[in-house]
Amino acid sequence: MNYFIESHLTTTENPIIEQPVMHSHDNYEIYLFLEGKNDYLVEGTRYRLRKGDIMLMRKGELHINHILTNQTYRRITVNFEITPLLTELNLLHLLDMFHNRPLGEYNHYCAKEFPENHWMQYLHAVCSAVSREEKLCYLLPLLHELHQCFSRLSLLPANGEQNLVVDICKYINENLSLDLSLEQLSEKFYISKTHLNRLFHASLGTTAGQYIKLKRLFWAKEEIQQGGHPVEVYSKCGFHDYTTFYRAFKKQFSLSPKDIYSE
Repeated sequence: MNYFIESHLTTTENPIIEQPVMHSHDNYEIYLFLEGKNDYLVEGTRYRLRKGDIMLMRKGELHINHILTNQTYRRITVNFEITPLLTELNLLHLLDMFHNRPLGEYNHYCAKEFPENHWMQYLHAVCSAVSREEKLCYLLPLLHELHQCFSRLSLLPANGEQNLVVDICKYINENLSLDLSLEQLSEKFYISKTHLNRLFHASLGTTAGQYIKLKRLFWAKEEIQQGGHPVEVYSKCGFHDYTTFYRAFKKQFSLSPKDIYSE
């Protein structure tokens, strides 16, 4: 059975404080915060991280890791794709905490949710394991423990404007193929275009227009990877002309749509 697990324990001395870049992954990610001072922004929701906290991101979930000081920064990241294997083992429910939630919600697991510290042992073991089979032996019980915590997860409270950004992001993700101009969004949510972009900059480090374009590009990439022809995909994903889509796609992924389609 083909599956993918990659893990890293990384220490950054004197990290550079700069404007973070919003990004996403083609696989699942588990992130463990070990040291530093960071905020994590996911689809309009801001999470303040403390030592031992875990963040979960599913495929296509845009996020930003915002480094706040130049003190030593340590973290563990595990990226994986084991869906076919879990399906065969009848364990697909172990991915519920990635899928059975709105974008940008229930990403954050506080260290206090894991009083026995099994999660720390599992994550370090995944990083030290050499073979993917050994990594899997530690990843599966970690997913089981996360799944148990999913129903009782407590989130850091969000302020009213942050809730508004989450609502706008939810609307955008549900209507990516439709007209999503700043004018249309401003009218729907009763705020000015300037204030709309100000909120997006504060929550996601980018403009509403850039957020929409990135979401459409990741959607198009997924459609093409699943066999959709680029000429048919671009309009389905909300782009009005192929040339604009092609240039944006190649700039974002360093590959043309046809390169992805031919793989």
